[in-house]
Amino acid sequence: MPVQATRGCPHDCSFCVVSKLLGKKIRKKPVHLVVEDIKRMKSLNYDSVLIFTDDNLFFDRKYAIELLNALIPLKIKYFAQTDIQLANDPEFLELVYKSGCVMVGIGFESVDPHSLESLNKNNWKQKQLQNYEKAIEAIQSHGILVWGAFVIGFNNDTPCTFDNIKNFVVKNKILGQFTLLTPLPGSRIYEEMKSEGRLLRETFWDNSSFWDMTIRHDHIPKELAEQKIEWIHEEAYSEENIRIRHRHMMEIYKRLPPRWAN
Repeated sequence: MPVQATRGCPHDCSFCVVSKLLGKKIRKKPVHLVVEDIKRMKSLNYDSVLIFTDDNLFFDRKYAIELLNALIPLKIKYFAQTDIQLANDPEFLELVYKSGCVMVGIGFESVDPHSLESLNKNNWKQKQLQNYEKAIEAIQSHGILVWGAFVIGFNNDTPCTFDNIKNFVVKNKILGQFTLLTPLPGSRIYEEMKSEGRLLRETFWDNSSFWDMTIRHDHIPKELAEQKIEWIHEEAYSEENIRIRHRHMMEIYKRLPPRWAN
């Protein structure tokens, strides 16, 4: 069941419309109202993992600390989206774990520095690439599974990009969301693709599954892209790789204290 505490994202990635729709400035709901929302869900006997739909729940650290401390007594388990900076603060990670967070979604986008170039106006994500593996280890060592989001179809991508991302996900024992670059109207990349005549169709809502190739790509033909996006899911979520991730996280949980004291 979804719950929302904040709106907006400051990173303004070229393929994303969140900053256009919800703004670059983080806007925050008072913590007591978030708690009321969750208590209402619990009163309905809802006993599963909650999903914070915020695009970057932990970006405002002061607000996040207040929220996380308020979540601890509720004894819930939840999924949240954030960015790689979460890994930089061990004390904060401990609080995230204690508050009930079982998994975080992080937009890695790519493992190729050329594909990450100019994704943000200040190249923020490209600068973080060298820290990806160390950050994953730090987060998962605190009992929080990483779910990485990856986009395939940037100008420098080739068929090997699928293999490189699959290998990265398997090696680091994380979950993955894999999508083909889809230039949604309103995004900067849509305007670029349109001006370059690279859209297969100017209007393509019926092909916005993120598994459909909607652009002309110099290195990845449409048919191959759609075959490979299916292949990468089959590989990353094979029974063997699921077992490896499960065993890895179970060994971590054995070393951690209980999330809640009682």
